[in-house]
Amino acid sequence: MIRYKLKPKIDQLTYMIHKLYFLLLLSFLSACTFTENDSIEPAYLILQNPSLTTKSSEGDNSQNIKYAWVIIDGQLLGVFPLPAKVPIIPTSEEMDIQINAGVNQDGDPNNSVEYPFFNPIKKTMRIESNEEYDISLKFTYKSDLVFDFIEGFENNTHILDNDIDENTNTRINLTGKDKVSGNSAGIIVLDNANTDGEVSCIPFFDNKLNKLGNVFLEFDYKSDESIFVGSEVEISNSSKQSYSAIVPKSTKWTRAYVNLTQDISKNTVSRYRVIIGSTRIEKSKPQSEIYFDNVKLVHF
Repeated sequence: MIRYKLKPKIDQLTYMIHKLYFLLLLSFLSACTFTENDSIEPAYLILQNPSLTTKSSEGDNSQNIKYAWVIIDGQLLGVFPLPAKVPIIPTSEEMDIQINAGVNQDGDPNNSVEYPFFNPIKKTMRIESNEEYDISLKFTYKSDLVFDFIEGFENNTHILDNDIDENTNTRINLTGKDKVSGNSAGIIVLDNANTDGEVSCIPFFDNKLNKLGNVFLEFDYKSDESIFVGSEVEISNSSKQSYSAIVPKSTKWTRAYVNLTQDISKNTVSRYRVIIGSTRIEKSKPQSEIYFDNVKLVHF
């Protein structure tokens, strides 16, 4: 049986986005000192088509960047769903423009966060009224990251092969039937006789390599069922398992970013590993299929 606990949601930024933007814009304008050469006619930043460029040591370039956190001269202007046309007020000085990538944490469309592992895009530009400026959203990973593991399911064995529930019928197997990249993906199959599946990565990871900062599990998935994601941690030679996020089912491939920071980044945790589970709820099909690809456990 799947066991889980849920973390509280953070502010629903998507719902408040327009109100937040206009309040911040008014605040920004009131803080500016205009000269006779300045203009209050806006210019526009055109933000679209985000991408992720990766090195061979960073795995596949799959991403699901949904938002742009726009910072002008050190002040947050707003959080904008992509694609976006963002109005800004020019001054006579060059402006420092920073774009941070935003994602839906835990697959929740009402839970937008700045993703801490992507380098921000920074530009210093002289902006003119009524002009449009296309900002290339080509993101990269920060250089000081630790990838505990990267699993693309391209080999005969894979790291997520520890069968917690000891039911070999619900382990993650390899399949070429559907995938995001490469030749294969991982799949859990549930049916009426095998309704629950729980797996984890085989090794534990030493928390001495963790700076006790952000920890996220990234993965591509396509699933007939919700996916439970959590961790198993060792504290004082005892082990504790808990689920902290429910990633909603999806009929098409999408990328999830699950925040495991509160469970793993503690001084009391000596070792940890991730756990993944699901329970069969959808009965309209003979079986439920849960696909995974390009799984990464990332931290500072």
